[in-house]
Amino acid sequence: MHGPLSGLVAAVRFLTCIPLPGSQPSSAAELGRALVYFPAVGLALGLALVSVDWACAGWLGRPLIDFLLLAVLVTVSGALHLDGLIDTADGLPEPGPAEARLAAMRAPWAGPRGTLAGLGILLLQYSAISGLDASNRWIGLLLAPLLGRWAVVVCYVAFPYARRTVGLSLALKTGATRRVGLLATAFAAGVALLVSWPIGGALLALAGAVVLGSGRLAGARLGGMSGDIYGAVEQVVETLGLLMVPPLAAAIGQGGW
Repeated sequence: MHGPLSGLVAAVRFLTCIPLPGSQPSSAAELGRALVYFPAVGLALGLALVSVDWACAGWLGRPLIDFLLLAVLVTVSGALHLDGLIDTADGLPEPGPAEARLAAMRAPWAGPRGTLAGLGILLLQYSAISGLDASNRWIGLLLAPLLGRWAVVVCYVAFPYARRTVGLSLALKTGATRRVGLLATAFAAGVALLVSWPIGGALLALAGAVVLGSGRLAGARLGGMSGDIYGAVEQVVETLGLLMVPPLAAAIGQGGW
C-alpha cells in the first residue's frame, strides 16, 4: 500500500494480529512510517477493552470479565510485547559482553527467568484489572495500552538501537525522528489529559520515568535498545498504568493533589 495511510496499516499489522486486506507484508519503508501511529493503535486497543468491559457487564461475573480483558490485551497484540519481556528477563542479566546478552535474548525458548517474568506480569495485570473500581475502571483500561505504545515510540526516538542486523525493529528505527516523537507525545498527552486530569498526567510522567530508566539500563548492558527491550518497556508501562489508577484516584479524593 502506498500513500499517507500506509504507515497506519503497517502499525496495525506490526502491533496486532488483526487481519487486514492484502497479503503482502509491510515494506521497510512502510514500517519506517508506522512509528508515529503506535499511540493511536494503543488507543484503539484501549477502546476495545472498554467496549468489552461495558458489553459484558451484567452478563458475566467480574472475575471472568477481568480474564477476558486480559485475554484481549494479550491476544490482539499477538503476545508481541509479552514475548519481549520474557526474552529480556532471560538475556539482560546474562554475564559477559553485550553481544552474548543480545544472543541470549534471541534464543527460541524461554528460560526460567523469562518464564517467571511472563507468569508474573500476567498475574500482576490480572490483579491490576481486578483492582479497578467502577468509577475509574475505564480510565485504566483506556490509557494503559495507549501509554505503553507511546513509551515504545519514545524509546525508539531517544535511545540508540543495539542491533545492526536487518529486521523489523531496525526498519522502525529509521522512522524514529524527533518530529515523530513530538507528534506521538502530543497525541498521547492530549488524550491522557483529556480523559482524566490529573491522573492522565501522572501516568504519562510515570511512563516517561520508566522509559528513562530502561534506556539507561539498556545502554549500560547492551549499548542501546533492542526489540525485546521495547516489548518489556511496553509491558511495564501498561501494567503500571493499570495498577496506579486506583491509588492516584484515592489521592485526589483525599485532597492529595
